[in-house]
Amino acid sequence: MSVTAVDAFAAELDGCGVLVNNAGGAIGTEPVATGDPQDWRTM
Repeated sequence: MSVTAVDAFAAELDGCGVLVNNAGGAIGTEPVATGDPQDWRTM
């Protein structure tokens, strides 16, 4: 993703109340409701 693309996206928003860093490190592929809590603690 380029800085230009991020700037263009941000320009269309009124604001951002939450920012989530989802850069990787996911363990397991099951839905949150059925996931292993230990996997979440490890992530």
